[in-house]
Amino acid sequence: MKMSLNFKLIGGFLIVALITAVVGIIGLLGIRTSAEDIDELGNQLIPKIISLEIMKIKQIEIKVSMRSLMTPYATNDDYKRQFDAIEKSRLEFAEAEKEFEAIPMSVKGAELYSEIKRKLDIARKLNDEFIDEAEHLLDSNYDKEVLTKELTEKGLTGEVQEAFNAMLASIDELLAFTKDIYIKNIVENAEKSSIMNVTIITIASIVGFMLALILGIIIAISISKPINTITQELTSSSSSLESAAGQVSASSQELSSGASELASSVEEMTSSIEELQSIIESNSKNINEGEMMMNETMIGSKKAVDQMDLLKVSHEEIRSNSKKIEKIIKVIDDIAFQTNILALNAAVEAARAGEAGRGFAVVADQVKNLAQKSADAAKETSALIETSITGVDKGYMLGENVSESLSKAVELASKVSVLMDEVNKASKEQLKGANQVTQGITQINTVVQQTASSSEETAAAGEELLSQADVTKTIVSRLKSIVSGKAEDIESHTTHKTNNKHVRQIEHVKKQIQTHTIHNPESQIPFDEF
Repeated sequence: MKMSLNFKLIGGFLIVALITAVVGIIGLLGIRTSAEDIDELGNQLIPKIISLEIMKIKQIEIKVSMRSLMTPYATNDDYKRQFDAIEKSRLEFAEAEKEFEAIPMSVKGAELYSEIKRKLDIARKLNDEFIDEAEHLLDSNYDKEVLTKELTEKGLTGEVQEAFNAMLASIDELLAFTKDIYIKNIVENAEKSSIMNVTIITIASIVGFMLALILGIIIAISISKPINTITQELTSSSSSLESAAGQVSASSQELSSGASELASSVEEMTSSIEELQSIIESNSKNINEGEMMMNETMIGSKKAVDQMDLLKVSHEEIRSNSKKIEKIIKVIDDIAFQTNILALNAAVEAARAGEAGRGFAVVADQVKNLAQKSADAAKETSALIETSITGVDKGYMLGENVSESLSKAVELASKVSVLMDEVNKASKEQLKGANQVTQGITQINTVVQQTASSSEETAAAGEELLSQADVTKTIVSRLKSIVSGKAEDIESHTTHKTNNKHVRQIEHVKKQIQTHTIHNPESQIPFDEF
């Protein structure tokens, strides 16, 4: 049966891989066995030992607390602390007992634990009786010496002590059994498994090495003949590489020409977009300044309207106060008129009185004169107030007109502000358009750069192909020499000189692109002013 080189190599390495896999599987099985032993140790045996030790310690703590109840020098607080300590130890014992029971047990372990449970029930019952007795004696206020004596007789002798010792002995027996399982089963099994795994891996490694060595010799012998044929085919292929390199060189020249034309177009587009950006920037600045001035005008107009409103209020107050003063003056005029009448009446009465009323007549005449002057002054003041009211009314009308004019000015300013805002939005749209145009030019720029780079790489690849053709022939000659052991003369080809004209064109295009790099509109136009 004739096998291919691929089949031979794959088959040889597959056998080596299988041998390695067998050795690895054996190692994994050994590791798995060890892991199972470690898992049993970590998740079963050690937790069992810890739980049993805790159970033992808590029973001893209970016993210590019971003995502390027997001292005649303890206070009531001391007794209470011992009762609390007993209760705490019982809870912790129950928790350790629960954890121990959750771990799987062997048949022997279950029997030993059943014996512990039986003895524990006896000890717990006797302990409860002892604690109840202690609480009863303490509540009955017995003499401390009598209390201590009775508790000592009950706690340190008889069934209580015997049950405690029996329970501890059972716990120790189960602890010894568990530790013995750990030492005999886990450790001994791990040692045996390790020795067996090392032996099997060593034998498998030696056998695998011998098989791989024999297989390598067979494959090496069967490969040498086909390689001779392949080297001849490689020699003819290297000639084809030379013609392909020439075609690649011609294609790179065409790419160079196209990139040059495209770079010129990009340059023109760059100039146009820069002019557009300058115009938009100028418009944006003017719009912003106009909007600021319009806002200031609106603010001033609104302040003037507010001041006119205050002036109107002042006019109203002046009119109101003038009317009040007019009423007061009218009252004064009436008083002067009444005073004048009274003065006349007094003069008449004085004339009737004759010589006796002469002095009174003089006073009445003076009162009449004063009343006349008050009346004249009231008339003049009334005339002035009427003139003032007329002026206030005229000022009020003028204020109304000014306020109306200012309101219209504010309304017009608001409309102008809206129009300015629309112009501002249109300016932003222009900026967006400029940004999109810039992005398009940037993409064109990227394509031109990629085209120039590809053209340069293609030219370099063509040159490399020409060089590699000769290198390939040399390598084939060496391969034949290695396989057959005989040197074979091959016609040497001088390396073709590459025409570097198209490479220089590509470099020129790349320089043009870098010179006319498109700026982002964000760097030219202050977006934050909007």
